[in-house]
Amino acid sequence: MRHIVEEPLDEFISVLAKSTSLLDFISEVKEFSGTAIVNLDQSCNDVVSKMQDSIKQSSINMLILSGTLLLYTIGQFENYIKETMKIVGVDFASKITSFDCLPSSMQSHLVYQTAEIIQKPQKYGYQKADIKILINQLSASMCTSGSIDIHKESLVITEQNLRPDTLSDLLKRFDIKDIWKDMAKQTSVKTFYTSENEQEIEKKLKETLNAIMEDRNSIAHPSSNPTFPDSATITSYIDFFQIFAKVFTDIMKTKCTVFKPVQNNIF
Repeated sequence: MRHIVEEPLDEFISVLAKSTSLLDFISEVKEFSGTAIVNLDQSCNDVVSKMQDSIKQSSINMLILSGTLLLYTIGQFENYIKETMKIVGVDFASKITSFDCLPSSMQSHLVYQTAEIIQKPQKYGYQKADIKILINQLSASMCTSGSIDIHKESLVITEQNLRPDTLSDLLKRFDIKDIWKDMAKQTSVKTFYTSENEQEIEKKLKETLNAIMEDRNSIAHPSSNPTFPDSATITSYIDFFQIFAKVFTDIMKTKCTVFKPVQNNIF
């Protein structure tokens, strides 16, 4: 049965398809620049030659374009993760009748992050007028029985890019642990890395995501001599995201399905 947690996946897969299409277009443009065009009249030949020369002179700009596409794709990946986890948080809350039935890690983070937002609203994109709403929402969640309305946005705030450790810390707020071990057990991931050694696969998963974030930061915060990953590298990252996202969503769907209210669990 389809679960609402699959909706962010659908959107992200669409993003990956667009990124792949744009990468293909860049490759086709590069290929066109070196293609001999025959049987054209002189005026058309002049136009084509001018276009080909312009493309050749813009080879570095093509790398910049590919790098910009990578930034877009990684940004959408992080958005996909956070939107998925918001849905997980709301799903958990829909299955309880009191705040203390949430995992203690969720309870404590909701209180902590709400306090942080109250102290520094502008840092988190809130206005002073929002503060009273946040306080009332948290108070109502903690003090009433029945439907629990959590502030889902506060559950997914992170200070850093979603490197492996940051992603693990994010999931711990939902009492979801060992995500890398869980992913390494999946057949599609084993096939992707052509290995059945789950410890090795777990290591490779982290290494790949780290490499992606390293390239992201080298583009977003360049040195005097910035380097840009080529199309083949970006394509390999998109392939990774395809596998990662599908498996991640399946795991989160299972977590939602098996979630049970925690009894006598006050953080």
